[in-house]
Amino acid sequence: MTSSKLDNLVRIGQLNKETGTQAEFNGLIFSLNASTWRVLAKAHEHCNIAEYEGHLEVDEQLLFDLINAAEKVYSSAIAFGPVLDE
Repeated sequence: MTSSKLDNLVRIGQLNKETGTQAEFNGLIFSLNASTWRVLAKAHEHCNIAEYEGHLEVDEQLLFDLINAAEKVYSSAIAFGPVLDE
Protein backbone atom coordinates (compact mmCIF):
# COMPACT_ATOMS: atom_id res chain seq x y z
CA MET A 1 0.00 0.00 0.00
CA THR A 2 1.35 3.42 -0.87
CA SER A 3 2.08 6.11 1.68
CA SER A 4 -0.68 8.34 0.32
CA LYS A 5 -3.23 5.53 0.76
CA LEU A 6 -2.05 5.01 4.34
CA ASP A 7 -2.23 8.76 4.97
CA ASN A 8 -5.84 8.74 3.69
CA LEU A 9 -6.73 5.92 6.09
CA VAL A 10 -5.23 7.92 8.96
CA ARG A 11 -7.13 11.03 7.85
CA ILE A 12 -10.52 9.28 7.82
CA GLY A 13 -9.85 7.54 11.14
CA GLN A 14 -9.53 3.99 9.81
CA LEU A 15 -5.89 3.70 10.84
CA ASN A 16 -3.97 5.17 13.76
CA LYS A 17 -0.66 6.80 13.00
CA GLU A 18 2.06 5.21 15.07
CA THR A 19 4.23 7.66 16.95
CA GLY A 20 7.97 7.05 16.77
CA THR A 21 10.30 6.61 19.70
CA GLN A 22 13.25 8.84 20.56
CA ALA A 23 15.65 6.09 19.45
CA GLU A 24 13.96 5.85 16.04
CA PHE A 25 14.08 9.64 15.68
CA ASN A 26 17.79 9.66 16.57
CA GLY A 27 18.40 6.99 13.94
CA LEU A 28 16.62 9.07 11.34
CA ILE A 29 18.58 12.21 12.17
CA PHE A 30 21.90 10.36 12.29
CA SER A 31 21.14 8.84 8.90
CA LEU A 32 21.68 12.24 7.27
CA ASN A 33 24.58 12.19 4.85
CA ALA A 34 28.11 13.16 5.85
CA SER A 35 28.12 16.37 3.80
CA THR A 36 25.14 17.68 5.77
CA TRP A 37 26.93 16.97 9.05
CA ARG A 38 30.13 18.63 7.77
CA VAL A 39 28.19 21.81 6.99
CA LEU A 40 26.54 21.79 10.43
CA ALA A 41 29.91 21.23 12.13
CA LYS A 42 31.58 24.01 10.12
CA ALA A 43 28.79 26.45 10.98
CA HIS A 44 29.09 25.50 14.66
CA GLU A 45 32.84 26.13 14.49
CA HIS A 46 32.25 29.59 12.95
CA CYS A 47 29.70 30.35 15.68
CA ASN A 48 32.16 29.40 18.42
CA ILE A 49 34.92 31.53 16.89
CA ALA A 50 32.57 34.51 16.72
CA GLU A 51 31.36 34.01 20.27
CA TYR A 52 34.60 33.14 22.06
CA GLU A 53 37.22 34.97 20.00
CA GLY A 54 35.13 37.90 18.82
CA HIS A 55 35.98 37.27 15.17
CA LEU A 56 33.01 37.10 12.81
CA GLU A 57 33.68 36.29 9.18
CA VAL A 58 30.60 36.07 6.96
CA ASP A 59 30.86 33.22 4.46
CA GLU A 60 27.98 33.44 1.98
CA GLN A 61 28.55 29.91 0.66
CA LEU A 62 28.51 28.48 4.18
CA LEU A 63 25.28 30.36 4.90
CA PHE A 64 23.71 28.96 1.72
CA ASP A 65 24.90 25.43 2.60
CA LEU A 66 23.68 25.83 6.19
CA ILE A 67 20.19 26.82 5.05
CA ASN A 68 20.09 23.74 2.79
CA ALA A 69 21.33 21.50 5.60
CA ALA A 70 18.74 22.92 8.00
CA GLU A 71 16.00 22.23 5.45
CA LYS A 72 17.17 18.59 5.19
CA VAL A 73 17.13 18.17 8.97
CA TYR A 74 13.73 19.84 9.21
CA SER A 75 12.25 17.70 6.43
CA SER A 76 13.55 14.53 8.06
CA ALA A 77 12.13 15.50 11.43
CA ILE A 78 8.72 16.53 10.04
CA ALA A 79 8.47 13.35 7.96
CA PHE A 80 9.11 11.31 11.09
CA GLY A 81 6.21 12.83 13.02
CA PRO A 82 5.76 13.12 16.79
CA VAL A 83 8.25 11.43 19.13
CA LEU A 84 7.24 9.48 22.24
CA ASP A 85 9.14 9.88 25.49
CA GLU A 86 10.88 6.62 26.36
